[in-house]
Amino acid sequence: MHVNWENVRQDFSLQAGWYHQLQEAYMQQAQAAYTQVPEEILPRLTALVEETPLDKLDDITAFILYTLHSNAVYTLTPGWAPLNEDVVEYFLFERKSGYCVHFAAAATLMYRLYGIPARYAAGYMVDPGEFSLRQDGNYYATVTDKSAHAWVEIFLPEYGWTPVEVTPAADGSIAASYPGF
Repeated sequence: MHVNWENVRQDFSLQAGWYHQLQEAYMQQAQAAYTQVPEEILPRLTALVEETPLDKLDDITAFILYTLHSNAVYTLTPGWAPLNEDVVEYFLFERKSGYCVHFAAAATLMYRLYGIPARYAAGYMVDPGEFSLRQDGNYYATVTDKSAHAWVEIFLPEYGWTPVEVTPAADGSIAASYPGF
């Protein structure tokens, strides 16, 4: 069998070009869709971000972490937000206590206000040590509501959607990280 390497190279070039076009289109869509914020219902959060102009991702992340952890404490019993009150603004500026849902929602909106594509994510966080190997070769873990968690994901062009943990750990420490931070 004879392989025409010139044709293979051309095919690869066409595929690589198509992939880069698709990637660029997705990044443009992510920028447009995941930076939208209803600023009219978030006047205090919008003002906070406008009063602290930042443009570097690491500085933005540091400011978000500082804001969240200096203005709110973690609790599993934060109570309810009043009717017609935005939950994030109430959490950050009045109640000053909440759990992962509140921290992740606030961080998502703050990243977006800074122009960083961000999305709220929820699922389950299960420690790898909780899995056990079954006789059939599969791993098994019992997952309950206690493992439910929420976090923010930011879009990094080199990596795609990247989780950023903004909720304080049980000991109050912060474990936020992403490539380069």
